[in-house]
Amino acid sequence: MTASGVVTAAGDEVERRAALRPLDAPEGWVVAHDRPPAAGDRLAADHVIGVSASTMALAGATIRRPVGSSLDLGTGCGVQALFASQHSDRVVATDVNPRAVALATLTMQLNGAGNVEVRAGDLLDPVAGETFGLVVANPPFVISPSERYLFRDGTYPVDDLCRTLVRSVPGHLTDGGHFQCLASWAQVSGEDWR
Repeated sequence: MTASGVVTAAGDEVERRAALRPLDAPEGWVVAHDRPPAAGDRLAADHVIGVSASTMALAGATIRRPVGSSLDLGTGCGVQALFASQHSDRVVATDVNPRAVALATLTMQLNGAGNVEVRAGDLLDPVAGETFGLVVANPPFVISPSERYLFRDGTYPVDDLCRTLVRSVPGHLTDGGHFQCLASWAQVSGEDWR
């Protein structure tokens, strides 16, 4: 468990870094994510957040129909992959953050989601040459110059991450496949919003 970062150990002292939270879903799922920091402590750059309002908004808006394969792009703690596991023959969940990969893997193990494979890598690199009937993404959502937190701050300028996804994901969709994503974009003064 120390290799995955779920706990830290120093001599005889062991401290948990992860939390387990029930997911508000009829399946009775449990999600593994990082604990919030103690008062006065800062979040680690690789912090993996738990279930947020945007997580559940995407889960609620996603088309649920049987598909051969689904992709949860930027899985975080694995919530979208869990939902997709119910209507997909197989699910691939990816994340650039090694802690997210470890915690999403734990989430799948805790819930017996044997049809989900969690992979490490940036954007679509881990699924090069593969296609999916459903791709879901809840990418970093803050448009700012900060790059402090992997879950929040993209390394792309302004809204280029969302533009990149919208342009590149269709090449990974099967005929009739769907891409569902939460996206932030900038409205620049003097430019057409479209």
